[in-house]
Amino acid sequence: MSNALENVDGRFHLRGEVEPYSGKAKYFADQGWLKQQAMLSQGKLNGELLDFYESGAVEAVTHYVDGQITGVTRVYLEDGTLNKEIPYQDGLKEGTEKHYSFEGGLLSASIEYRQGKRNGWSTTYWDSDRLRNRIHYVDDLRDGLWQQYSFGKVVIEGPMVKDKEEGEWRSYFQDTDILKGIAHFKAGQLDGEVTEFYQNGAKECVEYYDSGNRVGTWSRFYDDGSLELVKNYRDDKLHGSYREHHRNGPLAWEGQYQNGEKVGIWRRFSPDGQLISEHEEQRVRLETDNVASDE
Repeated sequence: MSNALENVDGRFHLRGEVEPYSGKAKYFADQGWLKQQAMLSQGKLNGELLDFYESGAVEAVTHYVDGQITGVTRVYLEDGTLNKEIPYQDGLKEGTEKHYSFEGGLLSASIEYRQGKRNGWSTTYWDSDRLRNRIHYVDDLRDGLWQQYSFGKVVIEGPMVKDKEEGEWRSYFQDTDILKGIAHFKAGQLDGEVTEFYQNGAKECVEYYDSGNRVGTWSRFYDDGSLELVKNYRDDKLHGSYREHHRNGPLAWEGQYQNGEKVGIWRRFSPDGQLISEHEEQRVRLETDNVASDE
């Protein structure tokens, strides 16, 4: 606002004046060029507020009624191209905000607002014809369907509840409708079964989670459907039997884990089933009682 004005209890006054200011106001940058121009009535913004670039081109046009932004604020690039449209009502965003970042002033994003908060769809685009993201909001929190696109097709989608992933999420191979994976979430953490697929539709792996921790028996498969690996988790650590298979089926490795560490006898086999090696894992532990007794 004007360099000669000061804000007193929400109203602008000329410095040293008791009565609120009415009339045109200008604000100049330190270098001397006009930065803002506005109209005031009884010390409050009323009418257009203009922001300028140093070149003199209009940067933004904002409308005020009795000190509150009302109507559509328009933001421009220095060459005069419309860059944004932001709707307001009684000082709060209300309606669909639009961004025009693509060549030719084409729509690049839209965001729905109600009472100053994102409510409804927020949509962004890769270009004028292809979606990038669609996210549903309730009171500024992601709540509802969340979708990410590539080349105009969904690659990830799933529900959000109060800004956290919830329920079943799906992913797809890029530029196709072929399912790539299914995961389950609870309060933003992986919970339950996660399955991934090869592009030919065969299962690639099956995993299990409990509140974000790895649990249960995990399996991985070759793209022909034959078993590649089986391992077990407890409390997010490898625990129990571990087996790897050659592509044609025979066992390749077998052993045991305990609390994330290899234990016991581990064996390695050739593709024709011959034993290649066998060794016992040595677990090194520091026993404080023994250390103390040796001193």
